[in-house]
Amino acid sequence: MSRPLDLAGPPLLLDGAMGTALLARGLPPGALPEDWLLERPGDVEAVHAGHAAAGARVLLSCTFNAASARLDGHPAGADLDRTCALAVALARRAAGGALV
Repeated sequence: MSRPLDLAGPPLLLDGAMGTALLARGLPPGALPEDWLLERPGDVEAVHAGHAAAGARVLLSCTFNAASARLDGHPAGADLDRTCALAVALARRAAGGALV
């Protein structure tokens, strides 16, 4: 269910640096964050929650590489619909009042 975005309110802050935040949590350099959606969903959700707590009013799902050609042969690419649905679910669970 969508709701209108209040542009007259405080500045519209988006989350940022998901990949950098996951690297800080141990994601190996060159690894795909989408694989961590399956392997370590709690870490992905925690990054979203941190962004929301810091004032982000919009959270972007962890699906930057979510294209079948990019994820071919990776765990996240085995069922791309499931991977994307999980990415959105994690962001929504952590969002508080932020939009996803």
